[in-house]
Amino acid sequence: MLRLKIAVLVVAALFASAVGVASAEEGEKAPPSEKSLRNAIKNLSTSGWREAHEELLNGGKAAVPILIEAMGAPVNEQTTVSPAYNLGGHTKADAGRATRQLTIAEVCRELLTTMITTRSNYKGELPGLDQKAWQEWWNANADTITIGSAS
Repeated sequence: MLRLKIAVLVVAALFASAVGVASAEEGEKAPPSEKSLRNAIKNLSTSGWREAHEELLNGGKAAVPILIEAMGAPVNEQTTVSPAYNLGGHTKADAGRATRQLTIAEVCRELLTTMITTRSNYKGELPGLDQKAWQEWWNANADTITIGSAS
């Protein structure tokens, strides 16, 4: 009898946690933390660059200042992105020599451009690779831009 009561309690606890997980999934996702966005930028130069790319794109407005900040990293910290972020060419060439690779600053600029042109309400010209120009642009437009999911 005691075993039956324990089994019932265990099943009830599992059901309660499953219901809690389902209700949390149905609600809106919490915005990513600053720490997770900074880790995603670091992961852009690893084999997990695809996941990092998506996390930053889904970060919305919270990711923009962090991406702009990453564009200004010292040159010795702007390591090239690993061959996983391959820009094309033959895969056989990857073993002998690297194809053209991007620095973190270039990847951040591409992410910003993609985010603003495809996932926001902003219509207009965007800055180039200059971090200061991006910072000025963001300071002027941050209040009027809404960034949502891919359109």
